[in-house]
Amino acid sequence: MFVVLIHYTKPLAEVDLHKPAHSAYLDQFYANKTMIVSGRRVDGRGGVLIANIASRAELDKLIASDPYKLNGVAEYEVIDFHPGKYAQEFGAFIHATPVINELRPDTPIPGGDVGTTSR
Repeated sequence: MFVVLIHYTKPLAEVDLHKPAHSAYLDQFYANKTMIVSGRRVDGRGGVLIANIASRAELDKLIASDPYKLNGVAEYEVIDFHPGKYAQEFGAFIHATPVINELRPDTPIPGGDVGTTSR
């Protein structure tokens, strides 16, 4: 699973010119269930994506074709992590992760507790 921090490199007015294309681009990843959540940071300096994608290479392709990247208005910081604890409602995303998909739902993920409710 990946957290992607988007850092705007241009004024917000310029970023917003590309927001409709960026949003439409992300729709395909919601449709195939590889995007979990996305949104603009409250301070308006960037955005955050949480993606359930099989590999860093696949994520890099997603980023390379993002209209924000193509138009030079943002840079991306990628954090790869294995969920250790999560709210039960989030479990559907965890068990859909390609690497974890091979495990039984009650099999612990290395370094974490599967199904542990955490808030």
